[in-house]
Amino acid sequence: MFGVLDERALYFRQHKAHPRRRLRERRTATGSGDVMGVTDAHQRKARMVTPKDLVDAQLYTSDDAVIEDAVRHLLRARPDLRISLAIYRYQHEAISLAKAASLAGVSWPQMREIMVERGVTLRLGPESLDEARAEVEALRRVLP
Repeated sequence: MFGVLDERALYFRQHKAHPRRRLRERRTATGSGDVMGVTDAHQRKARMVTPKDLVDAQLYTSDDAVIEDAVRHLLRARPDLRISLAIYRYQHEAISLAKAASLAGVSWPQMREIMVERGVTLRLGPESLDEARAEVEALRRVLP
């Protein structure tokens, strides 16, 4: 014998156990992809936090400060990205192997080994006699 209480319990089990089913039922009932007048795009946008939100909440001074902090935390959490970025900068910005190792958070010998494994051409010392002479002259000017 099903009483009012049993019917409510059955309804509760069917609908509370499957919140996605309820959402799907509401969408099909309205005949569109929106739920009670709110589209999926609005729902996604409402969930996303932007740099402007953090600046408006006076948690950061500017959008650039938010992005800088986010990138810093990303690089701390992902050592593989730090290493790849260090290699990129070594290849394109002419930083030294020691500076690349420092950026990657590894020792100089480890960085050299990583670069050799990845097939990166190492720049160790001057490539020509003219470069060597220029380095010697620069050192003579700096050192008394």
